[in-house]
Amino acid sequence: FFYCPGNHDIEYGPTRSIYTALHGTGGRTYYSFDYRGCHFVVLDSTAIVNDLRKVADAQWAWLAKDLARARGARHVFIFYHHPLFGQSAWTRMLKLLDPRKTTVFTGHRHRLSFDTEGGVPYYVLGPTAVKAPPLLREEGRFQMFAHVTVSAGRPTVALIPLGQVLPHNFISRAVSKRLRQVAKAIILSTVTRAGGRATLELRNATDAKVVYTLT
Repeated sequence: FFYCPGNHDIEYGPTRSIYTALHGTGGRTYYSFDYRGCHFVVLDSTAIVNDLRKVADAQWAWLAKDLARARGARHVFIFYHHPLFGQSAWTRMLKLLDPRKTTVFTGHRHRLSFDTEGGVPYYVLGPTAVKAPPLLREEGRFQMFAHVTVSAGRPTVALIPLGQVLPHNFISRAVSKRLRQVAKAIILSTVTRAGGRATLELRNATDAKVVYTLT
């Protein structure tokens, strides 16, 4: 489990010093690590968007050196909170990246979106912990997480809505048997194109309560 600071973590009052004390690396709010040949970079975008010059300048200098050392990585994943595309900060960062083997994940907007920025796959992920408003999934406003696999240096990203990954005992054998019994006991009389009356017979031979919804 690796922390990536959002604006509510380090933007207000003493939160930056508290966050750094609890989750910082070497006194910094940004860091990197390697895993199975891939390089992962976690940045403090709040320092950039709020123009905290001392922290931001140190982070830029560190990032240039860190990415230079990671040129041999199979793939580079970069995480930070605020989407920076379309801003001067992204133009500056893009000069440090190899678009052929870099993927960027951000958040903040609570709305899922994807595009390539300067040839780099760029994700703005939807919310995970925060409760999303009841909007359509097609609008990108739903709780979710991303599952990433890497093969031959190329990542595949699967976006999984919360609640879609089910426990191993989601349907017991007893429930499955009752469902089959109920389905077999639904009888619809034969009708023709000429029309006429249709009869639907619903029978429940199980010991369970069954609720039918007809459309």
